[in-house]
Amino acid sequence: RQGLSNARNRALAVAEAELIVCTDDDCIVPTDWLVNFWTAASRYQLADLFAGEVEPHFDGADEAWGATARQEAPSAFARFKFGLQDTRIDWQSSLPLIPFGANYAVRTKAARQFRFDRVVGRGSHETLLLGGDETRYFLRMLNAGHVGWLVAGTPVKHWISSDKATLQYVAHYYYGVGLQWGQMPRSPTWINALRRKALDILCHLAPRLLGRRHPQVSIPRVRDWSMARGALYSHTLDTEARMVDETGNTIF
Repeated sequence: RQGLSNARNRALAVAEAELIVCTDDDCIVPTDWLVNFWTAASRYQLADLFAGEVEPHFDGADEAWGATARQEAPSAFARFKFGLQDTRIDWQSSLPLIPFGANYAVRTKAARQFRFDRVVGRGSHETLLLGGDETRYFLRMLNAGHVGWLVAGTPVKHWISSDKATLQYVAHYYYGVGLQWGQMPRSPTWINALRRKALDILCHLAPRLLGRRHPQVSIPRVRDWSMARGALYSHTLDTEARMVDETGNTIF
């Protein structure tokens, strides 16, 4: 079956090695990449998840545009930075560092206890740019008590083709983010009720807040407006199918 999540689940099913190391087909890895991940797995015996930095490289894009994109739209291009030292993943912090799928490793035995969500992975929808299946996968592992480490010295260069180094791609990506954000389940708790109310207000005020009749086009403006539009129109998706993955686990 098509879709990145299906491919990842298939790899989990057939893998025979102790450690599975993953990247994307548009990434360039350093020569000691595998060695450093294996060294980290040997050093942190109680950990099951390991990840490294991802730095986007924009092919043919204006240098100033690329610098702004790295800063203002990092998730759209899978940019992930954490520093020069190994860092344990604290997923319960206010701003947790959760890695991307372009550069990570998992112990096979632990990884098989979970599955990637095929309804939100790349290729899961014909026209929408949905993603984040690896983020949800990592969070499930961490929530279940598995330990994760961010490993210094394992960076990959993420090659961004010229057709993605555009405002149109930024808009498409964050529209998908907004769609998924807007489908967070309603809850009787006052926290989720307040969150939904704030989202509704944001969607209705976004045009006024983000620009006048002829707004200046910029990456932050396109990012915020596209997320608001996606959240506002999230009801157009099949909500029931999007809320639960193939194993019956709640996605959001």
